[in-house]
Amino acid sequence: FARHGLLVLDPRDPALIEAARPVHREALARAAPLSAALLAHGEALQAAGRPVPVHVRPGAPLSFFHPEGLDGPRFRVVPAPGAPEGTWRWIGREGTVTTASLAAMPASTSALLRPLLQDLLLPTAAYVGGPGERAYLQQLPPLWAAFDRPLPLVVPRARLRWIDATAAKRLRQLRLPHADLRGVAAQRAPLRRHGRGLPEDP
Repeated sequence: FARHGLLVLDPRDPALIEAARPVHREALARAAPLSAALLAHGEALQAAGRPVPVHVRPGAPLSFFHPEGLDGPRFRVVPAPGAPEGTWRWIGREGTVTTASLAAMPASTSALLRPLLQDLLLPTAAYVGGPGERAYLQQLPPLWAAFDRPLPLVVPRARLRWIDATAAKRLRQLRLPHADLRGVAAQRAPLRRHGRGLPEDP
């Protein structure tokens, strides 16, 4: 970024909170259909053998709310059972709250709403992420469709394996190629194959 500089956004900056408020209000007003669409899409992903890492609560908004201000704790809400429509029950806090009160409160994003908010504030050509980010981004097409946004391209981030001099020496002694070191569970077989009298959990 030397030629262009690097832009860093603080999600608790008051100006950014205000810029994000319409997105949180829209997501709150449409909480039930948005969560239903995300749940249906998640079931389709699971049926195809794909992970669904982010839990979606039926009918719940995709935002956290800060009843004590930005410097206070944040809480999720779910529809309050048996209460009039537009009444929510706090998770991790006693009592209920109305939609109007939530809409006036500072809010912050959940994992599912954050990429959409980023894209609405700073239109995204490509999102670079690791396996975890790519997995939960697979959950998001219904959300982008609901906000009438095109999905950004998702690009795997660069990965590397760092082997210091001590580890490299030991690998040479064991005659183990680097490719055999993929994941802890996969290590036992190649190590035992080289017959070194290893303990049960090498």
